[in-house]
Amino acid sequence: MTDALQAYRLFAQQGVLPADLEVRGNDAMQVWLDRYFTRAKRLPDLREAGFQAVSGRLLSTDQGPAAMVLYEDQNRHRISFYIRPPGPKNHLLPRGSRSDGELQADYWSDSGYNYAMVSPSGSAVAQRLQNTQKF
Repeated sequence: MTDALQAYRLFAQQGVLPADLEVRGNDAMQVWLDRYFTRAKRLPDLREAGFQAVSGRLLSTDQGPAAMVLYEDQNRHRISFYIRPPGPKNHLLPRGSRSDGELQADYWSDSGYNYAMVSPSGSAVAQRLQNTQKF
């Protein structure tokens, strides 16, 4: 899920380009996602971990649209949810995790899409997210 990590770096850390959608909460964000990902699982509800969806960005892959939903907590810590179609030959992912520098991506596949949650690795934010396990 290299593309999920890169999207986080560009949009969550560097703030490159404005969001396609800015909202507070999952409901409006889910409606937006449903326009592009009709069979996808529901957007993770991370309120228990103190996060709410705040913006979304539509991205492109060779296989079709991808999207990144940015979540923030009250202290403006950021994590992201990434969804994309599987790669060439419909390659779905086993559940796993990988670190890349200062970031960690937890990834899986379901309902015909690949997903990732990206957070700063080894941080209290990542620990809160792991304790919630809502994805």
